[in-house]
Amino acid sequence: MVQLHKVSGNAETSYGVYLNAGLIDTAGWENKDSLHIAVVDDDLILVTPERMPTEQWIDLYDAATAGKTIDEMSPVKLVRLREVTNGEDGRRPSSTTSLAPLGDSGHRILVTNAAKRLQLTSGTDIRRRANLGVIVLIPAPTATDEVNERARAVLDV
Repeated sequence: MVQLHKVSGNAETSYGVYLNAGLIDTAGWENKDSLHIAVVDDDLILVTPERMPTEQWIDLYDAATAGKTIDEMSPVKLVRLREVTNGEDGRRPSSTTSLAPLGDSGHRILVTNAAKRLQLTSGTDIRRRANLGVIVLIPAPTATDEVNERARAVLDV
């Protein structure tokens, strides 16, 4: 488990999560990979490579959600879910980031939009789980048995 941390830069407040080399290897990612970050059901964060085929991403999202699956969503909601522009509430439903190395031992990814959407603050504990092509981030405040079960389902896809 790691803590969400503030990242200095040009933005007012940016948040990052540390990913050790073992998680990156398990996910099969490389330096500078472009990553897609999506909040699912306001309780977990799905991190996948932007190059992932849409069909594979849909399978992961469907495993992660307790709500409507992709097939049950209207086309408009699906586009809003996948787009990285500002939503009606001024927040992005998804965002992209690059895998940034922090030396030989790991990487940091920026999860600012997800952190703000979930109303997380610096110091929030984050559990990380990985499998080929995906990392699931589970903030401690939302880590119920049901959320942990859905995270395991994502990793089993």
